[in-house]
Amino acid sequence: MLQFQPSPAQISLRLAQPGDAEAISQMIVATLRAMHGPDYPPATIEAIAADFSPARLRSKMAQRKTIVAMSGSDIVGTAGLEAARVHAVFVVPGLQRQGMGSALMNEIEHLASCGQCSQIALWSSVAAQEFYTKRGYETLRRQVNQNVPTILMRKSLVR
Repeated sequence: MLQFQPSPAQISLRLAQPGDAEAISQMIVATLRAMHGPDYPPATIEAIAADFSPARLRSKMAQRKTIVAMSGSDIVGTAGLEAARVHAVFVVPGLQRQGMGSALMNEIEHLASCGQCSQIALWSSVAAQEFYTKRGYETLRRQVNQNVPTILMRKSLVR
């Protein structure tokens, strides 16, 4: 994990490559454990983490556009877009609430609108709901999947 706090000017975004899958997996799993460990039982965290193995990420990356946030050579955030659905938005804990999630979502929303999407949707964790609400996403419904409460949210991209 990062041992320094880069400024937003030191962060760059790029499309992920298949070779990034291992680093993305490590970042996501570490973030899951750090951020959701207090909220969910360990077995639930490990079940979610299994969905972000390098092999599964490579498979998913073949089907969607995946953006990574870079600090030097370290992957410190990620977000994906498949059709009009946002997937796997993660930012390392030490860099949250510093604009990186917003930068990732700005890029994802731009890609979606360039792809002729008039709206996009995502499944949010309870912890991230406020972030998406502030970005203009509306709550559609709640559900529990694998003992994890999630919230389906949607945003219009038409201005």
